[in-house]
Amino acid sequence: MPAPLSGVNQEALSTEALFLGHRFGLPLFISSMTGGTQATGAFNDALGRLARTFRIPFGLGSIRPLLEDPGCAGSFDVKRRTGAPFVAANIGAVQLCRFGSGPLNRALELLDADALFVHLNVIQELAQPQGDRDFSALPRELPGVIPRIERPVIVKETGAGLDRATASFLADAGAVALDVAGCGGSSFLDVEMAHMVSEAQDVWEPFRGWGIPSAASILVCSGAGLPLIGSGGLRSGLDLARAIALGADFGGVAGPLVKAWSDGGEATMERYVERLASQLRSAMVLTGAAHVQALSRVPFRLGPELARWLEVP
Repeated sequence: MPAPLSGVNQEALSTEALFLGHRFGLPLFISSMTGGTQATGAFNDALGRLARTFRIPFGLGSIRPLLEDPGCAGSFDVKRRTGAPFVAANIGAVQLCRFGSGPLNRALELLDADALFVHLNVIQELAQPQGDRDFSALPRELPGVIPRIERPVIVKETGAGLDRATASFLADAGAVALDVAGCGGSSFLDVEMAHMVSEAQDVWEPFRGWGIPSAASILVCSGAGLPLIGSGGLRSGLDLARAIALGADFGGVAGPLVKAWSDGGEATMERYVERLASQLRSAMVLTGAAHVQALSRVPFRLGPELARWLEVP
C-alpha cells in the first residue's frame, strides 16, 4: 500500500538481504537456466560475472550432463572462473533419486557449489517424447536422499508452483529453502510444444497455463517455515517488491536475462539488473520500507482472482 508519509531517504535505504547465512546486495536470485556445452558455458560465465558485480546468488542449469559425462564440467565451473559469491548446482528430483547422494556430493565438491537446487518438472517431462514417466518414488525416496546431500538443498518448481501441502512435506524432508516458480513466467511446456508436430500440440494445448500463479504460491507456502524464493513471471523491481511483501525472501529471474543476453549481451544484462534495482528502491520509498525486511511488513490488498486462489482448500 502507498505510504504518502514515507519517511524513507532513498539514498540511505538498504537493499541488502540474507539468504542461507550469506549477505547479498539485492534480494534477487539468478534462476537456473542452462549448461553443458561450450556456448552455454559462455552464457553461464556472463551470469557469474553479473552475480559478482551485483553480489547476488546464481543458479546453474541441470548438472545431469555433468553426471553422465564428466568431460562437460567446464561449462558448470562458474564459481572459480568468475568469482560469483554464491552458486547453486541443480538436478531434477527424479535424477537425484536415480543417481543418489554419492555422485551428487562429488559433483558439488568439484564445482565448489554452495547449495543444490532440486527441481520438480513433471509436466515438462511428460511433454518430452523421451522424458520421465514414473514419479512414484519421489515421495518415498526424497526424505531419505535429501539429508545425505552435503550442501543445503533448495527444492524448486519450474513453472507450476508449489502448494501448501507440498511445501510442508519438503520442509519435513530436509529442504532448507523453496523456490515456488509458479505459472506466469517462462513456460517449459510452451518450449516443448514449439518442437512438437501439430497433433502432439493439440494433446497438450489444454494444459497451457497449468499450475498455481506465483503470487498465490508465495502466499500459501510462506507458512512452511522455510526461506522462499518467489519466481515465475517476475520482470521488474516492483514485481520483486510485491513478491517480498507477499512472503518471499528473494525473487528469482531467468527469462528477462535470456532476453537481455540475446538483445545485447553482458552489458544489456547489467543494465537490466541496474534498472530492476532502481525500481526496487523506488518501491521501497513509496511503501515506507527503509530495508528489505520492512517490505515483508508492508500492508497489501489482494485482487479478486488471487483471493479466489486462496479460497481453494
